[in-house]
Amino acid sequence: MSSKIYKFLDMFNRIIENGYLGWLLQRVTAIILFVCGAIHILYIAFTVERIPPNPFIFYSILLSAGVYHALNGLKTVLAEWGYGLSRTISLNVVFFIIGIVIWLFGVSALYMIYG
Repeated sequence: MSSKIYKFLDMFNRIIENGYLGWLLQRVTAIILFVCGAIHILYIAFTVERIPPNPFIFYSILLSAGVYHALNGLKTVLAEWGYGLSRTISLNVVFFIIGIVIWLFGVSALYMIYG
């Protein structure tokens, strides 16, 4: 049993080290942004209410996906240009803090509007 756990943890560690998890999350957030953006536009164009049901949850998901997608893409571009090769940890920490601050401002604004 422990060998299966060890293999799983080793596989999970390799996924994170090779950057596959960030790559996968970048694609998942792109799909979320596409679907939620289309729903948002369709609600604005074709409904009287112009607000989707449960707008706080809907826009929180849209905000979270947008913040992660934008900051992870920017971090990837900077890493490809050579700014993240030796400073990957500090780059991750800086973008994580920026993302948390943007997300907190966005969620607080959503709460004031729809909460």
